[in-house]
Amino acid sequence: MKLRLLWHIVRRQFITQRLVIIPFILAVSVLFMIEYTLVSIGLNSYIKQKNDFLVPFIIIANFFMALLTFIFIFYANHFMMSQRRKEFSIFMTLGMTKKSMRLIVVMETILQFMIISVISIAGGYLLGAIFFLFIQKIMGSEVATLRYYPFDTVAMFITLIIIAVLMGMLLIFNLFSINFQRPITYQHRSDSSVISRWLRYVLIVIGSAALYLGYFIALQQDTTFGAFFKIWIVIGLVIIGTYAFFVGISEIIISILQQVSKVYYHPRLFFCGSWDACTS
Repeated sequence: MKLRLLWHIVRRQFITQRLVIIPFILAVSVLFMIEYTLVSIGLNSYIKQKNDFLVPFIIIANFFMALLTFIFIFYANHFMMSQRRKEFSIFMTLGMTKKSMRLIVVMETILQFMIISVISIAGGYLLGAIFFLFIQKIMGSEVATLRYYPFDTVAMFITLIIIAVLMGMLLIFNLFSINFQRPITYQHRSDSSVISRWLRYVLIVIGSAALYLGYFIALQQDTTFGAFFKIWIVIGLVIIGTYAFFVGISEIIISILQQVSKVYYHPRLFFCGSWDACTS
């Protein structure tokens, strides 16, 4: 299939799926804006000279921010791909090869990477400038101005590398999922649904245990130095617990609602499996 036709399909896809793609791009861009801000503040020479005690805090915050970013983006990407299974099945029914679908996914990923990179770097520098002035305001420094916070190319390249690695991982995952795509028959997945039922309860147990452990640790008395390291453990447990519990309980709620036909299949409350059907 010609690249021109594939590019037309990609553009059409961005238009028809804009209510899903635009929030995804904006959310990912905001997360990487924060990443650039933390990296640039941590590498800033003025911060290292005047407020060097902040650097360890920024490094730890950057680590947990990156972890949260990876978890959120992989879950959001999984949601987007699940919405497109019907679309890919229709393409295969109409005669499109898997090679053409892979090219479409590659082109979409490159376009998303370019948009996210521009928004993340530009917005991250503006956010970093505000954060830099805010830190100096708290510290009582009247000398520091934005000339002490120049545009950091090292932070830009680090952020771009992180974005490229993440988008590359998403691309590999999406290309791998296309290999198992089948025309229309994707709807008949009884074996995977049985496994997912067990997975739901496992996620709920893991999420509940992580949340309980996190709040239990948070309530324990400790020294100031010990509390500093303990708070990051608590944050990590709460992030993992909330994510696992939310994914598990949401799957159970949806499966229960599917059994209530008056609610689930009501024209105004219909949970559709295809985004095209929701927006039509």
